Order: sequence, then structure tokens, then C-alpha cells
Amino acid sequence: MALSIARSHYIHPMTSHIQERYINRKTIFDAYSENEQDVCEYEESIKVYRDLNNVINTAERKGREEGLELGREEGREEGRELGREEGLELGREQEKAATVQRLHDMGLTIEQIAQGTALPENIIRQILQE
Repeated sequence: MALSIARSHYIHPMTSHIQERYINRKTIFDAYSENEQDVCEYEESIKVYRDLNNVINTAERKGREEGLELGREEGREEGRELGREEGLELGREQEKAATVQRLHDMGLTIEQIAQGTALPENIIRQILQE
């Protein structure tokens, strides 16, 4: 019964010692393949190697999934906060424009509106032109 070692282009650092043990067992298996106990030990070592590899791969996958979900949630929260801030700023700007327009409608000059609102005259002119 000839078995080949499945080599991956990527071996997780935690499994490198397991792979070395696996390769050593393969060498033993090749040398003593007629000894049934060695064959059984070799096959058992393959099972252990595969089980450990699966455990590590599953843990990595779950860790990546949890990390992605946490990142998404943090991104959503940052987006909500940014949206709130932008909304508040837009509201303040709209209120300033409405105040300028009301004061102008009451007959105040641009200079008086600037003095009362602490807005520069050029901004007041822009608001009134809109």
C-alpha cells in the first residue's frame, strides 16, 4: 500500500512540527512497511495530523469570521456617528440661513445681521442670494 504525502503550499506555523512528525513517520513507514504495527502507527499519525490540521483550520476560519463581523459592526457604528454629526452640522447651517433670511425680511442691513449673528458679511450675502 503506497501512500503519498499531501503537501500544501501553505503550512500553518502551529502544524509545522506535526508535518515534520508526519514526514518522519512516512520515512519509518517506507523503511518498515512490512511491520504491521508500524503501519498502524503510521496510519494513526496521519489521522492525528489531519485532525489537528482541521481543528486549526476551523479555528482560523471562525476567528476570521468573528473578526469580520466585529469590523462590520464597528464600521456601521462609525457610519451612524458620522451621519449624526453631518446631520447636526447641516441642521445648524440651515438654521443660520433661516435666521439670516428672517432678519433681512425684518429690514435689518447686512452689517446689522453680521453683527447680530457673528457671520461674515460675504457669507450673509451668499445666503441671501440663494
